[in-house]
Amino acid sequence: MPFKSKAQQRYMFAAESRGELEPGTARRWAHETKSIKKLPEYVEKNAAFTFGVLDELQKLAKQSHTWMDENLQCLQCKAKIGLEAERCPKCGYSGE
Repeated sequence: MPFKSKAQQRYMFAAESRGELEPGTARRWAHETKSIKKLPEYVEKNAAFTFGVLDELQKLAKQSHTWMDENLQCLQCKAKIGLEAERCPKCGYSGE
């Protein structure tokens, strides 16, 4: 796995020298990193969202929401109900 930042690189080599990581781990990561010189000093806290993670989560949310619309059912009588329904049209159950 390549390093994401110089700070991560420093941490990995220090942790390896303290015995917290298997010997050779930091060196392997350094070998897999394309350009150590081009690494940023630090990675932003929300950098994962910059790389498309947020888009993937939004797609999953839309898919599960669509699934919920089609498969929502009353807890009491198991009748299919719409997402906007406040009560079950068959038995009147409101979840309270």
